[in-house]
Amino acid sequence: MDDMRELITWDQLAVGAAIAAAALGLGGLLVGLLSRAADGRARLTRALVGAVPGPALYGLWRLFAALTAYNPQTGQAGLHRVGTLGLCLLLFVVVGVAYGLLVGATWHHGGPTTEGTKGEATP
Repeated sequence: MDDMRELITWDQLAVGAAIAAAALGLGGLLVGLLSRAADGRARLTRALVGAVPGPALYGLWRLFAALTAYNPQTGQAGLHRVGTLGLCLLLFVVVGVAYGLLVGATWHHGGPTTEGTKGEATP
């Protein structure tokens, strides 16, 4: 009983992240295609925007794993440094705000908007 092992290995977690990313991407694509958009172009735009979180999740997971990797020479993991934690926080905020703006522009207006002559947004 003295054998201490990890419950989940990094390899298992990487496979789980890849599966979650694929499911999230396909789910977002499906939600966009099944949306109540007026025309096919708006539906396609929503589908593409809905599919973004899957690959983004996987890419950000790989970046986080690289930033927080254990260094056997120093005996430290990445989150032992405040700068790494700050960078992760900054990435979380920037990616979240950017995606929120993209979804807002796409979902509430049927697609990326341009300003009309009287200031109204037109799809």
